[in-house]
Amino acid sequence: MPKQTPRSYPSLNPIAHTYFEDPTVQDEQVLSVLETGAVQYPVITTNVSHPTSEYVIRLELEESEDAPAIVGSNLLTAQSLKPEIAQDTTGHLIMHTSEALTQVGESAIVSLPSHAPRTFNAAPVTDIAVDDLIQQFEYFTDAESDQPIEVELIGQEPLVTFDELIDDIALAEALADLPAEPAARASKTRKAKQTTRRILPVGWTKTLAVFVGLSFAVVLPIHAVTTIHTVENTQGSIVARGLAAVEAIGSGASATADQDFQGAAVSFSQAADSLEQAQKELSHAETQLFGIADMLPSTGGEIKLAQRMLSAGESLSRSAATLSNGMQAVANRTTESPAAAVGLFDVYAEDALPDLWEANDTLNSIKITSVPAEHRGTVRDIQQLISGTAQSLQTFHDSSNAIATLLGDKHRQRYLVLFQNNTELRPTGGFWGSFAEIDILDGKLDQITIPGGGTYDVQGQLLKHVAAPEPLQLLRAQWELQDANWFPDFPTSAQKAMWFYEQSGGPTVDGVIAVNASLVADLIDATGEINMPAYNIAVDGETFLFRTQKQVELDYDQVANQPKSFIGDLAPVLMQHILESRGEDFLHVAEIMSAGLNDRDIQMYHSDFEIQKAITTLGWDGAILGNTGDYLMVSHTNVGGGKTDGVIDDAISVESTVRDDGRIENLVTIERTHHGLKSSTFSGLNNVSFTRIFVPRGSTLLSVTGAQPPDTRLFESTEGLTEDQDLVRVEKSSVDANTGAYIAESFGKTSFGHWIQTRPGTTSSLSFRYLLPEDILDEPQQDFLSSAKRFVGIPETVRHSILFQKQPGVSSRITHYSFDPGIPFRPLWSTDDNVTQMDLPTNTDGFFGMVLERK
Repeated sequence: MPKQTPRSYPSLNPIAHTYFEDPTVQDEQVLSVLETGAVQYPVITTNVSHPTSEYVIRLELEESEDAPAIVGSNLLTAQSLKPEIAQDTTGHLIMHTSEALTQVGESAIVSLPSHAPRTFNAAPVTDIAVDDLIQQFEYFTDAESDQPIEVELIGQEPLVTFDELIDDIALAEALADLPAEPAARASKTRKAKQTTRRILPVGWTKTLAVFVGLSFAVVLPIHAVTTIHTVENTQGSIVARGLAAVEAIGSGASATADQDFQGAAVSFSQAADSLEQAQKELSHAETQLFGIADMLPSTGGEIKLAQRMLSAGESLSRSAATLSNGMQAVANRTTESPAAAVGLFDVYAEDALPDLWEANDTLNSIKITSVPAEHRGTVRDIQQLISGTAQSLQTFHDSSNAIATLLGDKHRQRYLVLFQNNTELRPTGGFWGSFAEIDILDGKLDQITIPGGGTYDVQGQLLKHVAAPEPLQLLRAQWELQDANWFPDFPTSAQKAMWFYEQSGGPTVDGVIAVNASLVADLIDATGEINMPAYNIAVDGETFLFRTQKQVELDYDQVANQPKSFIGDLAPVLMQHILESRGEDFLHVAEIMSAGLNDRDIQMYHSDFEIQKAITTLGWDGAILGNTGDYLMVSHTNVGGGKTDGVIDDAISVESTVRDDGRIENLVTIERTHHGLKSSTFSGLNNVSFTRIFVPRGSTLLSVTGAQPPDTRLFESTEGLTEDQDLVRVEKSSVDANTGAYIAESFGKTSFGHWIQTRPGTTSSLSFRYLLPEDILDEPQQDFLSSAKRFVGIPETVRHSILFQKQPGVSSRITHYSFDPGIPFRPLWSTDDNVTQMDLPTNTDGFFGMVLERK
């Protein structure tokens, strides 16, 4: 082996850099084990012209007296060396040994016995990549005894790209011509990564047709298929079966939309059978092509790609057939109980999950660079969709018992349902002007009560009188049910709503559900216009908000004084429309409900710990999220600003700057543009908002600009009112003497709040400048690896991230984030294509992560 000279070189290895002076190997990628005293650790050496290698097998060598353990080592050949792969008389695949392969790395696919040799022979015979061999080989041959070494498969990994052999993604990105995509690595676990917040995405079955059609677009260019007549015939048969599968999947998707679940199951089963036959014929074609693989090096990869896509299509079709059978069983059930339907469908979900996960794993094993360029975007989308579907179905399965309990399968459940008018923003989504008390038993609505006066009906019945949070005292000094959602953490606001309801003489409820008005408009739009003959009007999705506001605030019967009775009359009609929806309308309604839960237009809280735990797992709780790095939530509280938030655009700018001392300073600017007309009945008013930003606990406020506080004389006196103990417990607050800002500690965050007012046709802005805590950066642990990196001259890296959490109910918001590393750091990699910036074009949660090199 040539002499190795350590050199400071911005390459890939997180442990050490070695550069080969010997020109005969400068164009190759070589691996070795560097031994320093009693310490053995891997060394990766590379020339920038060869950032990847096709031949990778990961091995874990067990410790023995003769061979000290190198836990989780890997094998990687040089680019010019090809391992000898041969078939013995039993059909087993054998790799012969030499010194062409060397150990390196950390994770493992197979485990060899402790007597296994450290190196393996290789002589080029056939051009089949080792990564394609991982799922096929049975044993290696010992170089000394010439006896087979049994190999135990302990996992199945996709093709291992060079960047996956290292654990520092920043260093991988530092190599400009590295073709791998570290930000989109394949998932290597299942439940550990199940963080999705959606239930089974509606319409995913239609994607199967696209996916299978795409798989045959990939099958078609198999070059060697045209070289022999029999294989050419095989290709025609494969494509024919594929087209049949596409047609069957399309029929299954249509049948699902029409709720013909039995027909859907038959179609999906037919598709699975067609794809299974296509796989068998493709395997036969591969055997015929074995002898000409050397002449056509791309053939093996294309066949393997086609096999994986066909296999995934078959697994997907079988899972879709199982789920369709489940839907049919639910439709044919003898009991009308929706709660029982959950348990029944869960049986089929449990059966479908193995096929769905198998499809997910197979899709994730496809290296995106092996897919024809024109199809890569579609394959990525399908990988993400199937991953999300598998995770969602798994989450449903894991939470099915709690969902059934939530629906009252064994005991009656009573809920306080709060309608949030998000044209008048409050921290959880909107003002609580109307509510319903509902009883659910065995999954059915057993009773519903909607007070005609809304939340104001319980105002005069309060047994305890407590002072409202200080900003809300602009409207009224006493804290009451309609203003209970002061906390952006929905479980906390829900608990406070339950307290107010009980203190007003209402019954104890099991939970609270909040629904944004904009979601109701979407449901009306999906299910059709609602005629209200008693009011001489018709309501559709577009006119719902205006007509409802007009009816409850202007056109109600002044004598009866029941302004919210209109909502009480409209709600049962809408619910009937939803229950009667069929076909595409049914799927559209289900999609709206699913999106509503995912986007926090519907939020839920239950007093039972286990049920609430399931709600949290499903992502329906609307809780404040945690993050170990930076965090930002901008929360508006409309205080006497009318129904104006529906015509206001939010533009949020976040500028993070690393100061010379290494601390990070943030400048958050909230710009609000009011598009309302002064002549408009509801949206032509001055928007008055108490706006808070929630940031990492321990942040220090430096300055506030643009604040427009109301005249202090407008605030009501709290004389005679007691301090609310929940508010004291949850929120430790004070007023900053320099800026007048409201500073509080709650939910593991620090919040800064101030006033911003925006008149129709104008734009206003409010800025907060603050210093993040000293420990906000994810500094590396000071261990042996860190010491080794510094010893060989590798710069130290740190990680930084920020999580953006949306405010539910905001109709229009864009967010721009920028990071200035200043003097101390150099950016290496981030989750966005633009390494130091990110944009969120809609009101959504967002995450930005980056790796910095300390200069």
